Amino acid sequence: MVTRFRLPGGWSFPLGVLFSSRGCSFRCTFCQTTAFAPQPKENSLATLDRVLRFYVQHGIHFVLLLDENFGNLPSHAEDVIELLARHKVRWLVQSRVDLLLRNFNDWRRCGMEGALFGIESFHQDILKQMHKNEKAQSAFELAERLDRAGMYAQGYYIIGLPPETPASIAQDLRTLASLKLDVTQITIVTPHPQTEMWRELDSGYGIFEKDWSRFDTKHLVWNHPHCAPGVLESLLEEGFRACYGKDWLMRTTKKFLSARRAQKDLSSVLLGPVRSRWASSSRLPYLATPVPSSDQPVRSAVA
Repeated sequence: MVTRFRLPGGWSFPLGVLFSSRGCSFRCTFCQTTAFAPQPKENSLATLDRVLRFYVQHGIHFVLLLDENFGNLPSHAEDVIELLARHKVRWLVQSRVDLLLRNFNDWRRCGMEGALFGIESFHQDILKQMHKNEKAQSAFELAERLDRAGMYAQGYYIIGLPPETPASIAQDLRTLASLKLDVTQITIVTPHPQTEMWRELDSGYGIFEKDWSRFDTKHLVWNHPHCAPGVLESLLEEGFRACYGKDWLMRTTKKFLSARRAQKDLSSVLLGPVRSRWASSSRLPYLATPVPSSDQPVRSAVA
């Protein structure tokens, strides 16, 4: 799975997606994973090695680890990091704030370029209701550490929980913008079938929407006690405008180029468009998968 990271002017380079495990043992009420994959399971190192060999052979030297919570399986995560180092790829990782803080220094030394993490709310009582079981202040600490280290930071935030009002949401969005994340994903709280949040909101307030296409986290689909129809949608737009202000593009680009310069890795930027073209989806199906050496047999055909 290959995607592109684009710099201003359309300058791009390829980014390979990797799932080292699937599932999550945490119990956040809004997340479907708790219903469909409540126990994390490893993807074998042999299959991960096969994917990484393919990526590197085709000029892809940056990997995005999109596990629900990388580090949830500590020993497997260590093995995966060793594998990434063996293939000499840099990586970004999706995980919980507490796991990222706990492993920050070690992962950074081992090639971590940045992190994707759920903030969800700045209020401890709301995090508790969502079974997030993290300290609200920890998100500020992680954002600061990533910024201080010049590393990529992507945060996920939810607006429109039952206790929230238009005024409180507007204030929280200003706080969110002050974190100066590289990418900010803001969503309207949306109940999905089989989740605990679905049962809570349906029984407590009622889910009125019947059109499934509107369950896209960008529309209000249940009867909010404090926000009239259209209010959350307007606040969502306001939040994006605040988080992606005038200085956002230059700030993020400068951080990325500074990191490449510090690591003496400007070639990844200069050769990015060529590598992106070589690794395009139209070309990849016609490129042979690297054959593992005899001392590293592939035990599974599923990558």
